[in-house]
Amino acid sequence: MPDHYLNAQAIRENAHSLAATLGIDTEEAEELLQAHALVTVDESVPSNVFLCEQVSKLLARTLESASHHVDSGIPAVEIIIGQIPPRSAAPTIWVSSDGDTACISRQRASLPGVQEIHPALLVVVACYVAAAALRVAIGDSLPFPDHDPLILDLKSLGLTLDVTSRQVDLGRTYLAGAGAIGNGYLWALRWFDVRGQLDVVDFDIVKKGNLNRQLWFRESDVGLSKAERLVGRAQASFSHVKLLPRVDRLQDLPEKKDDPRWLRRLIVGVDSRMARRSLQSEIPGEVFDASTTDIREIVLHFNCQPSRQACLGCIYPPDDLETGRTLDIALALGVTIKDVQEGVISPMAAQMILARYPDRGLTAAALEGEAYDSLFKALCAKAALRTESGRQVFAPFAFVSVLAGALLAIETVRRLGGGDANFNLWKISPWSPFIPRLRRQVPAIPTCPICGETVFRNTAQQLWG
Repeated sequence: MPDHYLNAQAIRENAHSLAATLGIDTEEAEELLQAHALVTVDESVPSNVFLCEQVSKLLARTLESASHHVDSGIPAVEIIIGQIPPRSAAPTIWVSSDGDTACISRQRASLPGVQEIHPALLVVVACYVAAAALRVAIGDSLPFPDHDPLILDLKSLGLTLDVTSRQVDLGRTYLAGAGAIGNGYLWALRWFDVRGQLDVVDFDIVKKGNLNRQLWFRESDVGLSKAERLVGRAQASFSHVKLLPRVDRLQDLPEKKDDPRWLRRLIVGVDSRMARRSLQSEIPGEVFDASTTDIREIVLHFNCQPSRQACLGCIYPPDDLETGRTLDIALALGVTIKDVQEGVISPMAAQMILARYPDRGLTAAALEGEAYDSLFKALCAKAALRTESGRQVFAPFAFVSVLAGALLAIETVRRLGGGDANFNLWKISPWSPFIPRLRRQVPAIPTCPICGETVFRNTAQQLWG
């Protein structure tokens, strides 16, 4: 039987994302996504089998179904991993590798079958394969460059044998956000020899619409704490890392009152620019960050204090798009802009939202403490919002979020394992090969509302200098 994780709300979220990308209505997008992917694999190579599993899991949260069983349905696309004949008449995607590069092509693979490759790199390859398969399954209508073949320079990601065989000590590290990127981060991090403690911090609960992109979660997790369920699902995959769930905002954790150097290392997987700036204001010693711009782009950012390099405030400054979105959220939910800027819903704001949407089954208990961004996305997915501008926000597909999390995990291990820190910003498309020469060292912005402040710089120097 094919893997199947999507409920009606998660299907709707995928359809909204595709509809917004193609400029079509949601019903038409949902029909396009009612497609089956067949994955054909040369099982003589273990890496082939692992890649097959990863591709199937990603596409099972994107299309109606994905399976390596030929009798699971009429496929809209067949993914062939290795040197093996196709099993259907569907359009094909061929996947091959020589170990240093991976090739994703609509023509028969020119490279050997997938060689023995580190599992985290295979997760990255799987994300690009899923993107290529989606493109074919829906009829080549995506408004992104079509690279055929698409060649991935795996060697450029820096996972040498020296790095992958080394024990990496996380010490005590905090992961802010147990959502899509946090899921993807742990999905890839488990394949490294990491040690220490990772506090998984998130005050939100698993929602039905999360299942299209948050890979560890299942239907039985809906309504439960994201932090607790992510730890519960992932802990068995980490022999030497203690995962500790923290159902709270990172800014409100009690240890910050007792130790000014409490936040030595921070992994950032939250889903708003405003939240990232708030986290940087806590003056962490090291920041490892990944974000997504809907389904178009992934941003990787790193900073270490004290520094004259860009911080999260420099990379994610307030801009017109954020201001417009803040206004949209306020107008849609019937609260003030100041309320939205607080980040989470207060008891008074909860009453205002209930008054705005008395027929949506919302309750004060569920709303209080909820992030405005999360509620806004959830109501957008249900098409329940009444906005002045008509703008809505939709979550990315699973392979976009997992790619962001996997690349973040790889960079975490590479840097903590002694690799160089020769860039602090890298923007990557899930639809095009990643380009190493686009890595940048971006300096701090003098007018940054965070690191541009004398108090921040002086405190960072005292804490981490």
